[in-house]
Amino acid sequence: MTRFLAIPVMIVVASLIPVLTSGADTNAAARVSLSEGVGLFLLAEASIILPIMLSSISIGQEGKSISNIYMLPISAKELVNGKLFLSWLLSSVGILGLALLMQFLSPAAILHFLVVLVVALFNALIEGYIGLGAGSRYPNFTIGPRARYLTFTGLIVALVTGLLMTLGIFAPLIMYQTGFLGILNLGSIGSALFTVALTTAVGTALFVLARIYCLRGVRKLFSNLEA
Repeated sequence: MTRFLAIPVMIVVASLIPVLTSGADTNAAARVSLSEGVGLFLLAEASIILPIMLSSISIGQEGKSISNIYMLPISAKELVNGKLFLSWLLSSVGILGLALLMQFLSPAAILHFLVVLVVALFNALIEGYIGLGAGSRYPNFTIGPRARYLTFTGLIVALVTGLLMTLGIFAPLIMYQTGFLGILNLGSIGSALFTVALTTAVGTALFVLARIYCLRGVRKLFSNLEA
């Protein structure tokens, strides 16, 4: 699992370089804009890559013992919850740590910070379902030192679907950050609350779709094991 976690870590480190190397003589407004842009990108990246990487390989990691899953007295929903718990836990810790790091490097208004954090955590829940849904449909049970746990097709499906979901759930936040919601004249607090409400509405719809996609994949896996 270590090599899978190395991918988001390297992206995070590479993305932080512009923020860390922007000197004190840099225009303050430009530095804040850069930091907010990098922070938004990093949280979006962390909330899609971490849960997808962790959840998509959870089925393939079973290897030859995958048949034991069918023999256990558990339902598809119970298997999904069990497989996603660790993925959601590690992803939440990573997202929270990254958010606090960006807040330390370039402090933002607490309201803005909380809105971004809520969106990222919401997205992580959805991406967990997407990853497990793809992992149950395209598992790779090959045993060896370089086992992939997921076919290349499964990886592409998970990343493309996850990216589309991320664009959907981050759309209200992007409108909030670019000032697009200013035309509604809601004020700073009103805009933030409206962003959270809109994200909740969009996220709930995507959450339901992602859960259905995941459960169908796991049930298909069960039917294949039965056959």
